[in-house]
Amino acid sequence: MKLLIIEDEVDFLQELAERLLEYGHEVTTATAGDEGWALLRHNELPDAVITDIKMPGLDGLELVKRIRKNRPKLPVVIMSGHGDLEVAIQALRLETFDFLVKPFNLKDLLRVIDKLKSLLRPTQELKRALPFYTERIELSTISQVQFINPLVLRIRDHFEPVFDAYQVNTLRMHVCLLEAITNAIVHGNLEVSSELRENSWEMYDQAIHHQETIPELRQRQIKVSCHLTEKQISFEIQDEGAGFDINTLPNTTSPGSLLVSGRGILLIRHYMDEVSWNDTGNCIRMVKRFPLLKG
Repeated sequence: MKLLIIEDEVDFLQELAERLLEYGHEVTTATAGDEGWALLRHNELPDAVITDIKMPGLDGLELVKRIRKNRPKLPVVIMSGHGDLEVAIQALRLETFDFLVKPFNLKDLLRVIDKLKSLLRPTQELKRALPFYTERIELSTISQVQFINPLVLRIRDHFEPVFDAYQVNTLRMHVCLLEAITNAIVHGNLEVSSELRENSWEMYDQAIHHQETIPELRQRQIKVSCHLTEKQISFEIQDEGAGFDINTLPNTTSPGSLLVSGRGILLIRHYMDEVSWNDTGNCIRMVKRFPLLKG
């Protein structure tokens, strides 16, 4: 693992670094919180930070606050003496990963590092396990435009390790989900016509805001079902609108499909391997097939 250790007791810091190097870890050290923060800002991020709590200048607690604000996914382990436990508890409330009470032995430190390794989701281990995984998740939300991006991000982040392992373009999956969920909420449940965009984006936005004020439309649900198998991942997005005649969909091989109203379907059909709708047109199914894993 790539570790950044921040400790103002130089002899102790050197001992920690030497022992971890013996176990094959890459170690960068800093003797002050300010120095450690500078390394985080200007260099490649480590896999984890191990920092003392009580240090002159920028102390460990303030450092953890900065990391949480600017690098929220970076795991932090704190080290504290018995007299600093109250401050350590404050740090734990900031969602630090774990803590060590000085003096601790090497086995204690290595156990924490073993737990940290589980966060890294090594690609080879994931590849070996994926053929044995199946998973279904279902999410739903009411029809408010402000909920579209959070929903897309939640789904994308959940499956991103799978996309990475199969070398599926995560950005393209994000775009397809964004287009399909937007269509379900805006055009399906809120009943806003896509033709408005061709005339005026301002009119289109005003129509959405107006429809969101109508309780019976705003409370309509969309349901997203995700199904992962060893061969593919599929997404079904269903709204509670009246649907549409799927025979009126634009021909994505013609130049007319690049118009505003056909752009989303064009992207989905080109990025996904299989796209279909139910008979009423209020549920889209998108399938991305996986290549055979190597290694």
